[in-house]
Parts: sequence; C-alpha cells; structure tokens
Amino acid sequence: MKLKSKYGMVVSGHKKATESGMRMLKNGGNAIDAAIAAASTLAVAIPNMNGLGGDSIALYYSSKKKKFIQLMDLADHQKKQVLNTLKI
Repeated sequence: MKLKSKYGMVVSGHKKATESGMRMLKNGGNAIDAAIAAASTLAVAIPNMNGLGGDSIALYYSSKKKKFIQLMDLADHQKKQVLNTLKI
C-alpha cells in the first residue's frame, strides 16, 4: 500500500488527537509540534491512556544534525532498561 500526503501524517489512538496533529502540520508546524498537539488532545480524550506528567519517550531524526536524537522523561531504572533495549 502506498500513502501520499501533502502535509505529513499523524496517527493516534483517537480521531480528535489525529486531527489536532494534522491541523498543526497544515498550519506550518513540524513533527514535534504535531506530536505535542496530538498528545495534549489525548490527555483530554483518553485520560486513562495518556496524561500530563506521565512518562514519555521519543526518538526523532534531525536533518540538521544528521543523527537520531532521543528525548526521555522516565524514572532512572526505566531509562537504563530502555537504553539497553535500544542499545543507545
């Protein structure tokens, strides 16, 4: 299956969160902006699955730096486990 998009793609666990992310992309935002918009909407739409103040992990590719960058907000023991799993 081929997918094409003029602005980008957003996938989430709730239709409104996906719409929020897409709206951010259509208004000139980047992937991080779209992810924050979708996650913020999920915190309201499905609060038991995603919430403000919860653990988070993200991995993205910076075309300027030409490398992957990790963002993590986890407890110390969880960071070690994730890093070992990803071999970072």
